[in-house]
Amino acid sequence: IAANTTYVASYHTATGHYSVTRNAFTSSGVDTAPLHAPASGSAGNGVFGYGAASVFPTSTYQATNYWVDPIFMTISPAPDTTPPTVAGRSPVPGASGVSLWTSVRATFNEPVQPATVTTATFELLGAGGAPVTASVSYDEPTRTATLVPAAALIAASVYTARVHGGSSGVKDLAGNALAVDDTWTFTTGTAGCPCSIWDPSATPAIADSGDGSALELGVKFRTDVNGFITGLRFHKSAANTGAHVANLWASDGTLLASAAFTPETGSGWQQVSFATPVAITANTVYVASYYAPSGHYSVTRNYFTSAGADTPPLHALPSTISINGVFRYGATGFPSTSYQDTNYWVDVVFTTP
Repeated sequence: IAANTTYVASYHTATGHYSVTRNAFTSSGVDTAPLHAPASGSAGNGVFGYGAASVFPTSTYQATNYWVDPIFMTISPAPDTTPPTVAGRSPVPGASGVSLWTSVRATFNEPVQPATVTTATFELLGAGGAPVTASVSYDEPTRTATLVPAAALIAASVYTARVHGGSSGVKDLAGNALAVDDTWTFTTGTAGCPCSIWDPSATPAIADSGDGSALELGVKFRTDVNGFITGLRFHKSAANTGAHVANLWASDGTLLASAAFTPETGSGWQQVSFATPVAITANTVYVASYYAPSGHYSVTRNYFTSAGADTPPLHALPSTISINGVFRYGATGFPSTSYQDTNYWVDVVFTTP
């Protein structure tokens, strides 16, 4: 842009609800050298134009500041010639005992072009270098590519994950390609189910919430494959006393199974089995909950805010997909309220046919 020349910076909002400061440009502008937003008296400032799409804004009202701002540099930025790299890998290189239902993830050090992240540029190889049939997706906010195998991996086998570089590989937004292939290996464990979302060693951030009210507490989850829920688990504080009941629900609130936790230990993980295993369908949301008549439940706040808990084939949903960490005060019943995406440490026991 040229010095001492007026330009207009604007944005289009499809839903309104914009920010304002009335009369901000009435008698003076804003001077932050070398940038200057002129006072309204000189040319009319704080401009807008109504429309379903972007238009050149020329109308003004009460010299209002709509808080639109440019980013200015006195020299042209140097071109980006640095190739991207893989900054994070899951499973970690050299991992063993990996779930047969694992997803494989590669996180890049900078944004990459989504169109360059495909089954051709991110692959998983089995014994003898045979590619594993899988789907590949790319999440722009986290810069993470995810490979999901179409079926369970082979037990006790070495797998090689590869992100391709070079001219036909993954590229950043400036067109720089990954310099070389990024390759790592991991080894699967033996057949892993019965299985649960959380490891028995997992513990809550707060063992006792301090809330003494009676309530139902639960978690929304899904599974990658058809199978059976044979029971439920929950993490108990020493003050979480009384008779606890496990409940399994369909997402519409239909009760599928119940069982009383008995006997129990004083604290820690408690587990109960249903009289009859409950068949569940892959990629369908269910709710596992328990009733705490004395409250004093365990919590980890904001656990589900941006990510769930993925222990393939089981997945506790992140709140970005569906609010998770659900509860209901009062008598036992379907929990549907959420607060701060809290994990109340309710878990399932799942098995495959």
